Amino acid sequence: MIRLLLSLLWLGTIAYIVFIAPGARGAEDSTMFELFTMQEGQEPLLMAVFSWMGLWPLIFACLLLRKDDANIPAWPFVIASVGLGAFALLPYFIAASRKGVRANRSAKFVMKLASSKIIYLLLGGVAAGLLWLAAQGSIEAYWQAMQSSHFVHTMTIDFLILPIIATYAIYRDQTRDLFGKRKFPSIVGFIPMVGTLIYLWRAGGRH
Repeated sequence: MIRLLLSLLWLGTIAYIVFIAPGARGAEDSTMFELFTMQEGQEPLLMAVFSWMGLWPLIFACLLLRKDDANIPAWPFVIASVGLGAFALLPYFIAASRKGVRANRSAKFVMKLASSKIIYLLLGGVAAGLLWLAAQGSIEAYWQAMQSSHFVHTMTIDFLILPIIATYAIYRDQTRDLFGKRKFPSIVGFIPMVGTLIYLWRAGGRH
């Protein structure tokens, strides 16, 4: 049932973005160009959300690569999420299964990084620090950017979907009994980025 819901979310969101979402696209989307080139004078809230989107793939890397032992590897989806966000991660959670579980694919240094509390602190610090930038912004200006830029519209939808995936990922992680009987409320995943990092910290990262 969960996989069906994730499939509907994935296909429905793609259909909306391709056929319905407003805003200039491609070369005509000047806001997208300004964000990628980090031009000065950009709306602070817009810059904060854009920067947060760069942290999400790193957080999912920590969550998924500590024990990459499903029927399909997680790392290609994590890498693809750098550019595609939730649209790259959803197919993994739709298709991944622990039937015929295999040995961990992750190299030891990857496992060490993905389990590092120092990494969690750095990511959490950056995520929290960007709140200061977001607080300088205007919701009205952000809304206008969503209507005029197809990229911003897509990025915002992506940003809203990622906490949903994180919540499911935490639930899935715990059902694997990866940390024995230790349980943690999966709903913490709805707190963007920080919630997932709190879970990882409590789940048993390494110093």
